[in-house]
Amino acid sequence: MATWLTGGVIGRWSVDDVVSFLRTGHGRGAVAFGAMAPVIEESTQYMTNDDLHAIAVYLKSLSAHGPAGTYNDNEYARARTYQAIATGEFERHGGGIYLSFCARCHEADGQGQQGKVAALAGNSLVLAPDPTSIIRIVTEGSKSPQTETGPEAKKMPAFTESARHARWPKW
Repeated sequence: MATWLTGGVIGRWSVDDVVSFLRTGHGRGAVAFGAMAPVIEESTQYMTNDDLHAIAVYLKSLSAHGPAGTYNDNEYARARTYQAIATGEFERHGGGIYLSFCARCHEADGQGQQGKVAALAGNSLVLAPDPTSIIRIVTEGSKSPQTETGPEAKKMPAFTESARHARWPKW
């Protein structure tokens, strides 16, 4: 079963959040991708509210299978990040790479753009013990589902080629 169904995401969402996600492919800073996008495009967006509510209640009843990542959104960490962005001094590996490739859409603070671009700060895929899904999204790109009632579908480009030709720092 998909990690987001049995891990930290569903536990942090309300039943209404799950219903909205299943109807539009967007919810609480998350955007459906991969195999879930066609499920929403071709199926769940057309379900009745009662059916979506029943599915959401069922999903919320499932026990977590394994630990979920944690996200500590504290003022000190935000202040350090903003200072590094302002000064251009990145103490942590990846800061410059993130700003070069990701921040334009996902914002420098990782909060994304509500209804358009997924938040990365606190995102269960970013925090997952198995990085396979997030690596595939970055290297292969992704597309949000197109639904009748949700936000306009957006496409994230694949970064395989641009990353291959980037000048990486030597650590």
